Amino acid sequence: MSENISKYEIIKNKIEEQISQGFYKENDKIPSENELCRAFASSRITVRKALDELVTTGVLYRQQGIGTFVKPKTVEASADVDKVLLILPNYPELFAAGIVSDMLSGIQKSLRETQYTLVTLMEPRNEADIEKFLQSIKTIRPNGIIYSFYYGDSMIVDELKKFEVPIVFLDAEPKDNEFDIVTGEDFESAYRVTQLAIMSGMKNVGFYSSWNQDFSTCSARKNGIKKALEDSRIPIREGQLLLRNTESEFHESVTKYDIVTDIKEYLQKNDYLDVLIVMNDTVAFAAYKAASELRKDIPDDLKLISYGNYNWSSFPTIGLTTFEQHFFKYGKEAVKLLLKRMSGTSSMIQQRRIIKYDLQRRKSF
Repeated sequence: MSENISKYEIIKNKIEEQISQGFYKENDKIPSENELCRAFASSRITVRKALDELVTTGVLYRQQGIGTFVKPKTVEASADVDKVLLILPNYPELFAAGIVSDMLSGIQKSLRETQYTLVTLMEPRNEADIEKFLQSIKTIRPNGIIYSFYYGDSMIVDELKKFEVPIVFLDAEPKDNEFDIVTGEDFESAYRVTQLAIMSGMKNVGFYSSWNQDFSTCSARKNGIKKALEDSRIPIREGQLLLRNTESEFHESVTKYDIVTDIKEYLQKNDYLDVLIVMNDTVAFAAYKAASELRKDIPDDLKLISYGNYNWSSFPTIGLTTFEQHFFKYGKEAVKLLLKRMSGTSSMIQQRRIIKYDLQRRKSF
């Protein structure tokens, strides 16, 4: 783990050094991920992590389908500059998977032709960091806030309300949310793919999530599976649809022993399953490991379906069936909603934008 961190820091620092020395100028395109992999003899995941951090900190920006470029220097986030604050998730896996960079590219593209400067803050992960986080927002004085991948801390939401600026949630939302939201068809997609499994003769469908019901997207997927099974009058056994609360340990590394072990125990208790649907592709990777240790073959003994379509999901050796979630669209739609709120042209009632998911069917299902 330390080698990977050291390697990604070397790549990140080298790119920053080349920019500061004028080797790459504003709006210059930097080498592709494949070229950087060869140049630094490093993995794509490590290179992507370095680039994601440089994008997040405003050193680089991406243009979808074109490449990564040096971002022009902008005015500092002072009180006399119109600003949009983006609250980023404190989950390394979302950065490594490219989800955050896709979302960020959509936001940046939509803000490029406006007067707003994008400012980012990382979501606090514990109570000790919340006060510092709120003080940073007071200093920034944003005109509007996009809160991405919210995870269940109502105290933060209550404090954000006091700033009296428009807020748009992206992907997940708090309970009884009164703000605008851009989210995906989590319930509908889970219902749809469960029906597909049932019609294919696979009636025993399970769900495993390493996050609990506080994460709204996970509870929606569980409920979609549950409804599809109930509509087909298929009994649901205790523990078949599981929302676990292991996120604090999980996000450091998918290969952590406790997560793989937990999925193994889940599969042993539910050894009748035909299909397992998991919360995202990172959990799917752990499910592959757990199934292998139980000598279960995917897909012969167990079909596997996931969410995310992460970078490695389509590798021929994996062939994971997964939903493409289109986070670039999430970013664009979130900006549209926020701009309307800030201009006063939006309806008084809550606005919801639902992004359609596309199932990428591969050999695991």
